[in-house]
Amino acid sequence: MAFFEDLGKKLTKVGEVTAQKTKEVAEFTKLNAKILDVQNKLDKAYVEVGKKYVEVHPANEEDAMKYVVDAVYALEDQLKELRRQLQDLKGIVKCNACGSENDGEAVFCSRCGAELKNEEVIIEAEAVEVEDVVVESEDIEDAVE
Repeated sequence: MAFFEDLGKKLTKVGEVTAQKTKEVAEFTKLNAKILDVQNKLDKAYVEVGKKYVEVHPANEEDAMKYVVDAVYALEDQLKELRRQLQDLKGIVKCNACGSENDGEAVFCSRCGAELKNEEVIIEAEAVEVEDVVVESEDIEDAVE
């Protein structure tokens, strides 16, 4: 009977580990999808900025571009936060000196040797809501006109 009890415990443990890994993969996938979505929105905003700038540049109406530029900055901030969350989830620390990615347990950067101080790695993903910024081309056109 002890054999079956041990087997049951081992199977339970394997099931728990598998469930945890599946959850982590789902979190990676969800964050990567959000990053891709925000990157696409940012790319569209940059295209609109370029179009509008070309349209208004001769008139030198740079105040009309403020809405579009603010939207671009908000999307860039959102993208930066999503990438940081993904690094936290993977247990990666980014070196402040050279920007390379290091294992979360590392004390010194593997590329430049700088000390990885003041960096806190969070293995579990934080439930941080990132505000979605929606930029519609009509809104941008209204802001520029």
